[in-house]
Amino acid sequence: MTDIFQFEDYKSYLNHLLNQMPGKGWGVRGKLAEHINLQKSYISRVLTGPADFNLEQAILISQFFHHSETEKEKEYFLLLVQFARAGNLPLKEHLKKQLKQLLEARSHLAKRLNTKNTINKKYHDIYYSAWYYSAVHVLLSIPQYQTRPSIEQYLKLPPELVYRVLEFLVEAGMASFQNGKYTVSKTQIHLSRDSYLILKHHSNWRQLAMRSIDLQDSDDLHYSSVAAVSKSDALKLKELLVQMIQHSKNIIRDSKEETMVSICLDFFKV
Repeated sequence: MTDIFQFEDYKSYLNHLLNQMPGKGWGVRGKLAEHINLQKSYISRVLTGPADFNLEQAILISQFFHHSETEKEKEYFLLLVQFARAGNLPLKEHLKKQLKQLLEARSHLAKRLNTKNTINKKYHDIYYSAWYYSAVHVLLSIPQYQTRPSIEQYLKLPPELVYRVLEFLVEAGMASFQNGKYTVSKTQIHLSRDSYLILKHHSNWRQLAMRSIDLQDSDDLHYSSVAAVSKSDALKLKELLVQMIQHSKNIIRDSKEETMVSICLDFFKV
């Protein structure tokens, strides 16, 4: 599947999309020409020359390729066409700003992942105050770690601390206790990028990442790289990472609870 958000030019996107299809999409070009009531030769001339599709044609092309409205694919495609057709610099700058805003909105994980905070916000300060609250919370989803002793042994934490964390999770509605076992509830918690607690949350788990680096466990993976890239490629790299996070969420959702891992991802300008 060709990701439109990796492209800054609608012709490059369409050419790439068609070239990925069997026979370089020649059969699809014919169906597309029929859908927008144009000659197939004209479509080829637009995609390889200076002419542009008008907006009436662009909306039909977007419809033909089933661009999603909720994922803003249709809006992005139409903006790319308008940007290519813009006749002066002020209009191009205006449309460029709109394109940038749309890409930034897509990178907002709270919107992309459609996660809702379902616990009372009064519990957020405690939950994100230290790494072991979320660690114990996740462990409870694994059957062999649903008792206090098993959690203490796995995380190597004092019994009184584990007890305090478990009592908090039960009170907050994120866990329940029955027949000597703690189980995790379906309640979810997620911090928005503008939360005052987000820095603390990232810091908590990166401290554990540093401990993992020191232990040099061969099963762990750490990657650090510094590179000079174009501004457009920087946006593409960021979008790829966001897609990876989305994909990891789908894997986690369907995965059987057997072990606990931490995913820390860093991408920033230096």
